[in-house]
Amino acid sequence: GQIYVNDIPAIQNKPPEHIQIGEEFNFAPNIKDLNEKDPYDQDKPNTHTCSLVEAPQDMQLNEKTLIWKPTEADAGTHNIELLVSDGLAETKKNFTLYVNDKPKIISSDSLTILVGDTLNHFITAKDQNTTTDLTYSIRTAIEQMFLNVKTGELIWTPKTEDIGLHVVEVAVSDGFDTSIDAQQIKIVVLGYPSFL
Repeated sequence: GQIYVNDIPAIQNKPPEHIQIGEEFNFAPNIKDLNEKDPYDQDKPNTHTCSLVEAPQDMQLNEKTLIWKPTEADAGTHNIELLVSDGLAETKKNFTLYVNDKPKIISSDSLTILVGDTLNHFITAKDQNTTTDLTYSIRTAIEQMFLNVKTGELIWTPKTEDIGLHVVEVAVSDGFDTSIDAQQIKIVVLGYPSFL
């Protein structure tokens, strides 16, 4: 007779750790198994079955590939457990997937200020990931304009030579490469009316 020595299947590749809302998540496990033949029929190749033990509600397993397109309601961390079996033994792969919401600037993009007054404008961003630290940045030629990178507060005291229209570009990031939103802010500086 023959003795079948079974090698426990193992998942070799790592799934993505994070994904943006609206992007499609795809993960096909690369299964390593030293057994080339089926344990019950040596004329057939060894095959594996995959099943989801724990996953987000809409995640699907399609021919050993995990597929999911998260929505805004899915922002945050999700635990996923994938089970692979060769018919004799099984192995589990546990991992977490972070669904990131790209921050969106929702504050006004049009401001007016009088010469000599101090502009205190907070750039406000909406982000479904409430624990994310947002960082603000600015591009401007105005030397005396300041931006607090943590709070998004824009501070500027225009002078007489600043009367007119100014356009500055501000941006917000949550630390992910593809998660940046930019906004152009139009600032009109008005002078005091002169009396004859």
